[in-house]
Amino acid sequence: MASIPHNFDTFCDVVALCYHESRNVRHLLRENLLEPEPWKFVVSLPNNRYDAWRALVPLLTKARQATSVNAALRVFEIRFHVSLDELEAMFADQNWRHARAYAGNAWQAIVRLVLQLADALRVIDTTLAVQLETKLKNVRHNTGSLQEKLAHLEKALAKDERST
Repeated sequence: MASIPHNFDTFCDVVALCYHESRNVRHLLRENLLEPEPWKFVVSLPNNRYDAWRALVPLLTKARQATSVNAALRVFEIRFHVSLDELEAMFADQNWRHARAYAGNAWQAIVRLVLQLADALRVIDTTLAVQLETKLKNVRHNTGSLQEKLAHLEKALAKDERST
């Protein structure tokens, strides 16, 4: 990558959010609907959304400092031992239809968009990257758009920091 495009921070944010949501795989594991071994590092994230995001912030910071898409992804893969492709497959699992309030099949489409954004950033297709970034920010899930979800998590962390 010749230079890091402005979309890179957004890319890192949504990658972190995908891993954040993947912690909900614990619901499928509890019901013995998936093999637990690949997910043991993912489910080590706290159940609480704010605590889980707080645990991801150092990884997000490191990913944003990376010099390439692959290096940023590697930050998360080293910690969680699963790739975005594996997250996409996990979110595609049909057993999510019984766990509507948690992660689920909607996140498969989100991860697919993140993978497309990764490809656009790798080949420096700025037009496509901007389109995918906009789509990702506006895609909606249970609690609103991804942009709103990220802002809410960041606001909660900032409030915690101010109170300490």
